[in-house]
Amino acid sequence: MEQEIRYLADKPFDNNLVTELDMESIHSGIEHGNMYLTYQFESIRDVRSNCRMLLSWIIGAMMALTGCLIATAAADVPNIPILISTGYELVFAFVIAVIIFHGAMFKRAVHLPGDTPSHFFQDEILSPLKGRNDKAKYIIGWHLYEIQARIMYNKKEQMHEVKVYRRALALCLVALLSGAVLLTVLLLLEF
Repeated sequence: MEQEIRYLADKPFDNNLVTELDMESIHSGIEHGNMYLTYQFESIRDVRSNCRMLLSWIIGAMMALTGCLIATAAADVPNIPILISTGYELVFAFVIAVIIFHGAMFKRAVHLPGDTPSHFFQDEILSPLKGRNDKAKYIIGWHLYEIQARIMYNKKEQMHEVKVYRRALALCLVALLSGAVLLTVLLLLEF
């Protein structure tokens, strides 16, 4: 079991492996790496879509709660339990919106498959190739290294965004339950 876990663990690609592989195996590695990057991109896009949908529901709830808060406060005899409960839920909704926006939407990057030629043929990549006979394998090895680095970055990003989404959903449930309990207690204390 432990050996299986080490086998599945992500680690940076070793460029020295390229010299021992044939071109068909190398191209297969690139193809599978790009397929996995595409899958990761689609998965991250789905999580972000869920975050946007939850954020839009939260913003709608905040607008409704703000209207309720203003209407209750503007009444001739404001209902204090409703006022307190609405303010409580409004603060909770704002906190959840900030968590979603800051944790899953603001300044989040995803690495896509493929690369620009200017990045692919940089001096850092081409300078060690002078006088080498295996230039194609070296360049492809660098490409495999880049694919692996992108996969590792995307996986970390994906785990972070899923954690933020789950945390926001859990806080929504806590807000609903605690708001109902708070309103019930306040109403019972009023009578």
